[in-house]
Amino acid sequence: MWAPGRPVVIGGSRANANFFLLDGATNTDPTFNTQNLSPSPDAVKEFQVETSSYTADMGGAGGGQINIITHSGSSQYHGTIYEFLRNGAMDASTFASMGNNHLVQNNFGASFGGPLIGRKLFSSSIMRACASRRQTPRF
Repeated sequence: MWAPGRPVVIGGSRANANFFLLDGATNTDPTFNTQNLSPSPDAVKEFQVETSSYTADMGGAGGGQINIITHSGSSQYHGTIYEFLRNGAMDASTFASMGNNHLVQNNFGASFGGPLIGRKLFSSSIMRACASRRQTPRF
């Protein structure tokens, strides 16, 4: 699974041989050939990964073509709230480190969308945050 800081390798090509798109626009850092903007999971409507035989609208690198499509506003109000909690309660640990919860991390966010002006103008907003702390073992 992809995580920030980990390379995406597609079809055995190098990690910097990929081309990233966000809503069809280039989202590739030209210096490192990595993804510029990583949207919140709630903002993603769909994603496409092309591995070979690209169509005319894809291209730009020899590895994979990754296109992320985000949600847009709609004529109905909708929203979500989420939290991902990581702590030592469910983590696997070695015998030597039992009882030492080293990392506590909360990823949380919310999304809201709907009409702004009648049925002419729509909006979609996303907020996300991360709070983490390291606990030192007490002897």
